[in-house]
Amino acid sequence: MTTRFRLALLLVLASIPASIGAASLIEGGGAQSSSTAAALKTAASFHESLGGGDSTNAVRLLAPDAIILESGVRETRAEYVAHHLGEDIEFARAVSTTRKVLDTRRQDDVVWVIASSESKGRFHERQIDSRGVELMVLTRSRQRWLINAIHWSSRRSGP
Repeated sequence: MTTRFRLALLLVLASIPASIGAASLIEGGGAQSSSTAAALKTAASFHESLGGGDSTNAVRLLAPDAIILESGVRETRAEYVAHHLGEDIEFARAVSTTRKVLDTRRQDDVVWVIASSESKGRFHERQIDSRGVELMVLTRSRQRWLINAIHWSSRRSGP
């Protein structure tokens, strides 16, 4: 199975509602496995790295074939590092963001992390007041979790 096909399949599986058969993907009743907890730690470490300006660690947490989807654009890991990572670090350092994990799903060595966010502050002379959602797909390789895909979506707060 090619990496692209596997990633596409993972993203499709992540969108299946539990009511139609994905119940086996959902971690049970708030008690998370140690694998899921480790994957969540990787996701949190990625955001901490952005906020701390640590591009080396942020890149280390991305799988070599990672895909980042944001603002209608698809970027490979290399494209993200070259074009977008610096601005994401700058944004994370300038704007206060609160994240909340809404759901986790796990199947074998794949974990989906679904989170919401609220961001407020000033960035490039613009007032920021937005809400967003994030989907991260992580896989375990050699007992280490890596981020294979990130999809960010946001909108302005308000009515």
